[in-house]
Amino acid sequence: MAVENAKDVAPLHQHDYSEDPTMKGGTLHAIWADLARMSSAPGHKNVMISPYRGLVDRDTKEFITSSKDAIAKIIIGPSASSCDMRSVSAIIQALEPYPEKYNTIRNTYFHYAL
Repeated sequence: MAVENAKDVAPLHQHDYSEDPTMKGGTLHAIWADLARMSSAPGHKNVMISPYRGLVDRDTKEFITSSKDAIAKIIIGPSASSCDMRSVSAIIQALEPYPEKYNTIRNTYFHYAL
């Protein structure tokens, strides 16, 4: 499969398995999708993750960003960075200041967390 903007979205497919050896990349993408459903971006009420584009408007499919740092700030919280998206454990730790998101993700994916 050829991806038009592969260089831009490649970071979305790079994960740190050392923290969660049983983690699967698909699980991480599922968590991102769940977080996106609970989030909004400036000018975009409903957002979703596209593995081949980045963050897009769920309704219009309008491109928002492929920057992993920007996506982290939108789906996790303003103090988040791309490092917080590297593993299930990192996401759970980064979500601690955001109780609604933290509880949803921890309860759904607890068996992957440390």
